[in-house]
Amino acid sequence: MKLLVIGGGTAGTTAALFARKENREAEIVLASREKVPEYSKCALPYALSGEVDFQDIIYREEEWYSRTAKVELRLGWEAVGGDLEERKIEFRTPNGKEREEYFDSLIIATGSKPKALPIPIEGEVFYFNEMSHAENLMRKALASDEALIVGGGLIGIEVAEALLNLGLGVTVVELLPWILPNLLDRDFSATVEKWLEEEGLEIIKGIGVESISEDDGRKIVRLKNGEERKVDFVVISVGISPEVSLAKSLGIETGETGGISVDEYMKTNVEEVYAAGDCVETLDLSSKRKVISGSGSVAFRQGIVAGVNSVGGEALYRGSPLTRCTSIFGKEIASVGLTEFLAQTLGIKYVKQKVKGKNLPEYLPGDDVHFKLLVEKRTGRIIGAQGLGRGSSWRANLISLAISKDMTVDDLFLLETCYSPKISEVYDVVTRKFLDTQTYYLPHYVFDKSSLLHHLFQYSLFFFSFYYGIRCRRQAVLQYGYHLADFYIFDFFWITLYANRCLSSLRVRESPIGVRAMYPCLSFILERTPWQNSIKCLHVRRLHSLSLSASSFNDCIILLTCTPLLSLGKSIHISTSALIGPMGITNPFTPTFSMGISLSGGSSCRSLSIWSKVMHPPSVA
Repeated sequence: MKLLVIGGGTAGTTAALFARKENREAEIVLASREKVPEYSKCALPYALSGEVDFQDIIYREEEWYSRTAKVELRLGWEAVGGDLEERKIEFRTPNGKEREEYFDSLIIATGSKPKALPIPIEGEVFYFNEMSHAENLMRKALASDEALIVGGGLIGIEVAEALLNLGLGVTVVELLPWILPNLLDRDFSATVEKWLEEEGLEIIKGIGVESISEDDGRKIVRLKNGEERKVDFVVISVGISPEVSLAKSLGIETGETGGISVDEYMKTNVEEVYAAGDCVETLDLSSKRKVISGSGSVAFRQGIVAGVNSVGGEALYRGSPLTRCTSIFGKEIASVGLTEFLAQTLGIKYVKQKVKGKNLPEYLPGDDVHFKLLVEKRTGRIIGAQGLGRGSSWRANLISLAISKDMTVDDLFLLETCYSPKISEVYDVVTRKFLDTQTYYLPHYVFDKSSLLHHLFQYSLFFFSFYYGIRCRRQAVLQYGYHLADFYIFDFFWITLYANRCLSSLRVRESPIGVRAMYPCLSFILERTPWQNSIKCLHVRRLHSLSLSASSFNDCIILLTCTPLLSLGKSIHISTSALIGPMGITNPFTPTFSMGISLSGGSSCRSLSIWSKVMHPPSVA
């Protein structure tokens, strides 16, 4: 069989090499529009600044492909058309001649192209999407003093850093009110802006560009607020769009994003035609929507799947959590999944945890570390994170795994990280907020108004069976945010109830009365007699575990945890009593704590009841 791969970037080259690994006998042709073999596009800013040479970022010499990989590499071949019924693609070769290539299996990896500004532009402006762009820009920069970059995204900021390192005065103009909007929210972006301004970068935010004109060899950039800037050259970096002109001419379907539609095998709507990289739609695992990733790591993994499947193998690509990172003047910036801004735009309700700390213990010199975690409010599923400072990239990798596996914040809370004083803290900032907080560490037991009403009606949640003849004289006050409902009665009775798909946690504080909370699949009964200290917290997690803590006058805690096998239909009855004293010491004058637990379950019915009582000796009561 013959495999034809169109596109010599990360996706296309990876597809060709993994196709060869899967099938040693197939004829493989790799055609690239560019005149150099595969190179690291992410390293172009460092080549621009002179930190590395352009030739150093080329992965393999041209001869390696035919000699070692047995892949026929054709550089400077641009695909201009074809006929899928006849299984052929038409190319324009470097000498201008037309050539046809026939195939049995085809992979389209044509990448992306930079977006243009829809404004009047006179003369030449620069883009930064391939090696030839970077080489042209470097020649111009070495003969210039001032530059302006339109767009404060990842590429724009990396180009700005490179130009600053070359000694130029640089201004970045960003339409949104903050830079790096695809990576960071406004709060984290402000920290990065401070870093950049300290290095001499001028940042103009919240203002668009109206026109770019030319006068006496210099560029005049007119902003929409009427201000004008005169510079030596302008770089346009306002995003990318998929290069799908060839795919459309061949009748291959594209999606809402403009990228080629593919399934989990990277197959298009045409049999034996695959696609990978920036030209395809990618499933965002955080929001479950289709996006154009623009990520080298995504292109690499899609290339593997397309290459393996195109020659008879079987591989799957499930989607991407969309990891992104960079280093600006030696400081790490990383992001994965959704930002707050994007979550709000998509209408996803979330809870966030934000922490600032050090990467090392306080007694050692360390670097500041900022970390933010976003959790879907309804399910507790981790949907995004952002990090600044040393180690942010590996934290983003960790959250990438969590998103890929649909992990919840419960799972993250139990995470054990490496510890050595000169390497890391005993618990990293990824989990520190949950350990430090004195409120709830399970933010997914939180609902908004509509969800509250939905659950109240759908599951017929009933509150309050009052003992000792006390009746409610104050209307229950519903509060939203971190509580499903707070009920205040006589100012000395406070219940906070969290609910997910079942009643998941019940907390009672300083209440001299008993409470019953009914749920269709779960029943709680907590009976109380007056005493000074109270049962602190009762958690039932997904009906599979129970933990009860109680404190004595000396704040000594007794904890009981049981995990019933409810799915087996078994019933478990546990009761316990203990003398509670300081440091576990008991004596006849110590209050006695008694508790009973009854659990029964099965596929059709589950129930649980808890009761407790504290009996005080006369001298204490």
